[in-house]
Amino acid sequence: MLDRSGGGHGGARVGLAPESSGPHGGTYIAQSLREAKMSIRSAGARYCNWLAAGVIGAGVALLFAPQSGQRTRRLIRRKAERYIQDAGDDVAEKTRDLYIRSKQAADGRARRLLRKLHVAA
Repeated sequence: MLDRSGGGHGGARVGLAPESSGPHGGTYIAQSLREAKMSIRSAGARYCNWLAAGVIGAGVALLFAPQSGQRTRRLIRRKAERYIQDAGDDVAEKTRDLYIRSKQAADGRARRLLRKLHVAA
């Protein structure tokens, strides 16, 4: 049942009344909804805090870097290119391994199916 009473707050409040039907009543449901909303908000706040800390940390690192900005950018670019190349090589190797294992599995299944067909014939 919906509670549309003012509840002493001067306005119409719409929410679940404690006498709501269900195994736990409206109070439990309303509390669960509040907890879910708080959990979502806290996860977003943690993400924003983490992101802000990363940005501040990167800014401080650049301010106190022992070399010039141009040299620092070149160093970052080289490391990023090396990281991208290594990641690409790793993905290519894993893709080849997956292809070989998948082909072996498919060949094995095909052989077993052919054996079953010959036995059934």
